[in-house]
Amino acid sequence: MPRKKEDRAQAQRIAQRLGSRLRGMRKAGHRTQDEVSTAIGLTTEAYARIERGLSLPSFPTLMRLCVALDTRPDLLLLEEVAHDGAGEDVSTELAALNGELRHLDVKVVRDISRLARTLRSGGSIT
Repeated sequence: MPRKKEDRAQAQRIAQRLGSRLRGMRKAGHRTQDEVSTAIGLTTEAYARIERGLSLPSFPTLMRLCVALDTRPDLLLLEEVAHDGAGEDVSTELAALNGELRHLDVKVVRDISRLARTLRSGGSIT
């Protein structure tokens, strides 16, 4: 743990943000803490402490979490993450969508991608 009071406070904020995002992504993927902890090789108790923001994972554990939850480290760690109108991390929704898209036919994923680009550019769907 960091020695300076400011560093400890920052580490605590990071742990809480990370835990909140992990919980959101886990729930968006309809997975239990037990399922995720098994996938990353931790006890359920150890994973629950990370999700509650009480501890930070090691780098290898963080990378296993990214694989298990199909996300990237930056979406878990960076402060600047887009939020929807209700204040939820968009990264949670993106992770859930990414998990669903992985099981679709490539043509369907391309069509969805084109649709998203059209909507983003202000085009209409006809």
